[in-house]
Order: sequence, then C-alpha cells, then structure tokens
Amino acid sequence: MIRRSEDSAVTSTADSGRRPDPGGHSTANTVATWIQVILGGLGVSVAIAALVIAYFAWIRPHSPPGETAAPSPVPGATNAAAETGALPQHGSAPATSGAAPTATPPGDALTSLTPVFGGHNVRTTGADLTIACPTGQTNDLRRTVEYDLLGKYRSLDVELQVAKARDADTPLQWKVFTDGQLAANHVLKRGTPVPVQVDLTGKQKLRLQVTCQFPDGEMTLRNPTLPR
Repeated sequence: MIRRSEDSAVTSTADSGRRPDPGGHSTANTVATWIQVILGGLGVSVAIAALVIAYFAWIRPHSPPGETAAPSPVPGATNAAAETGALPQHGSAPATSGAAPTATPPGDALTSLTPVFGGHNVRTTGADLTIACPTGQTNDLRRTVEYDLLGKYRSLDVELQVAKARDADTPLQWKVFTDGQLAANHVLKRGTPVPVQVDLTGKQKLRLQVTCQFPDGEMTLRNPTLPR
C-alpha cells in the first residue's frame, strides 16, 4: 500500500514537470505576434518602394516631348558656346567658324552702265550724270540717252536738279521711258534736288530724255542707282 502511494506521487510529480507553464506560453505568443507585425511592416515598405521604382521606370520613357531631362555632358566634349562665338575670357579672341558672309550689293550705279544710245549726250562727274539741253535746232530738239537693263533692276532711284538755266524761272523737262512707254515726267526749275523713283521691275530698256526752252541749261541726276 505504501509502495503504490509512492508510485502515484512520483507519477504526479513527473506529470507536473511536463505540463506547460501558462505564463510562458503567453509570452511566446506575444513575441511571435510582434515579429509578424514587424515583418509585415517591412514587407509593406518594400512593396511601396518597389511601386515607386516601377512608376518612375515607366514614366521616364513615356514622358511627352519637351519634358525629358537634358542629357548629361559627354566627357571630353567641347564647350558649344566657345565654338559658336561666345564672349572671350581672359582677353582671348572670340572663336570663328569661317569667313564672314559677303553682303549682297544693293544694286548698281547708273554710271556703271554703258549707254547703248546717246552716250555723247551725257557727262559723268563722280556718281552724277549731267545731260545738257539741246540746241533747239531741227535735228537737236531733245537730248536722249538709253541703257539696256535686261530685267535685272527694281527701280531707278535718283535726285533731279536743274544745275544750270537761263534764269530761276526757266523750266527744264525730264522724261523717263521704260520699254518704250512713258514712266515718269518732271518739269523743274533751279533749286533744291527732287527725289524721284521710277519702277523698273522686269523692264529691258531705259531711256532718259531732256527738253529745254533754251540751249544753255543742264539737268543733273544726283547719284542715280539701280536697286536689284
């Protein structure tokens, strides 16, 4: 009887040693729960970071024109401003890219053309042309000079002036014909030069004509030019 009681006591003691402690089990569960929360938070953070990276990886190649970032300078590339004439530094001369373009001439001076008719009726003085009055004889009622234009000019630009006349009230007449048609007609007396422009677009021939009351007058064309 005493032996059976001792065996029961030993069995009870062994069973009580194997029984889990309720307090220890609760602590383990709490630690496991926090570990899961921390790991879950890290997982969410990683997922958010991955989404941000994926967004920028998609949006950069699909950005509309004009919104792409400027390319990074290539190592060893030269300064574009220096190659295109930027302001020199430290007293150096500006870079040049070749000879300067030649300016297109505005036109020709009428004095540079050789008359095809009546060259003896005109006198050249520098850039000016002077046409003397006719004698009034039957075969010399007007003085005429003619030029070939070949359709190269836009206009005749000139200042007219009566350089010589019998008196201040004596008029001289100046006419311009283009391709046989009257293009301008001016009657002047001594005084200030008068600017005149005659359209020559597409014209082939230019004829100037001076008519006077007296033979002692002269009409001067100040700097006649032919813009192209």
